[in-house]
Amino acid sequence: MKKSFKRLALAIAICLCSLSVFALTACGETKTQYNVIGTQDSYTPVQKPTSGAQIDDGIILDGVLDEAFYESKSWFVGHKNVKGREATLRTTAEIAPHGILFGIDVDEGFTISYNAGKPTAFNSGIEFYFAFGGETVPVDNLFEIDLTAHNDVNVRVWRPGIFNDGYLQYLYSFETAPAHAVKLKGGTIESGNCTGYTMELYLPYTMFGRDGRPEYINLNPGMITPLSDTEWVRDYYVFGGEFESSVCQWGKTEMYRFDKNGFVCNKLNITATGGTVTEKYRRDWAVEGDPIILEFAPEEGKALASFKINGVEHVNDVKENVYRFNGTGDDLNIVAEFTQGNNPKD
Repeated sequence: MKKSFKRLALAIAICLCSLSVFALTACGETKTQYNVIGTQDSYTPVQKPTSGAQIDDGIILDGVLDEAFYESKSWFVGHKNVKGREATLRTTAEIAPHGILFGIDVDEGFTISYNAGKPTAFNSGIEFYFAFGGETVPVDNLFEIDLTAHNDVNVRVWRPGIFNDGYLQYLYSFETAPAHAVKLKGGTIESGNCTGYTMELYLPYTMFGRDGRPEYINLNPGMITPLSDTEWVRDYYVFGGEFESSVCQWGKTEMYRFDKNGFVCNKLNITATGGTVTEKYRRDWAVEGDPIILEFAPEEGKALASFKINGVEHVNDVKENVYRFNGTGDDLNIVAEFTQGNNPKD
């Protein structure tokens, strides 16, 4: 009986001691000390690759357009002006053995922004419409590709719909995914000092179930300019549509052509004395069948006396200081002369 009582008393004492320790710890009187070991080493988190696709030799995806082949390419140059919001996009393509590489250079006159809560098509970046040369049926052959200044990519493909055909999400594996890199100009997006970006976007042929390079590709370049960091409002500017192109039509695979030399186009050279002649969209290139719109502005007291295209006079075809015609497939040399006095065609 005495032994049982002693055991009970000992158990109660242990419990009371445990409660005392818990109470002291809970009141903050007992603190755990940690040893901190200092180091001078810096740690940089490793970014996992976004694609396991084979990249062709000679291509380094870093967003810097310094590969030698860029220098010899013909570049598409598009100028945007929407209510004073100006931007310039330049792009060309390298048709490599295992994939298509787009080099992209954008100078943006409006704030470049990124919001992870918005889809890629509402963040600063490019939106390209793409098809392989020779494809005439848009279903499964016409693609919409977004790449943001934040380096997010999204790909959609033209598919039949219940009511209308349109773009739906395009799926691919890690081994066939597009590879891409972006280099910002002027500063980070968060700083508000970013003035543009250069991009490299590599599309492996395996992404499309292909195993060989095409002779040419079709492309309608576009760009997205958000007008708010939070609201879903934007400038959606696709150059073929804005340039009134007859080549680039919605839902069609035929667009501006790019081959081994880059953008397929003709030169548009303009010379004027006594005034100015400006292509409406500030282009120095022309595409066969696409409209070219020339605007004439004489100096004070002068009028248009001569206007020649490749040596052929067209002065009497100018109406209200505007002349519109289509690209012929040849380089175009425009020569205009404004002289003192009335327009000779009046």
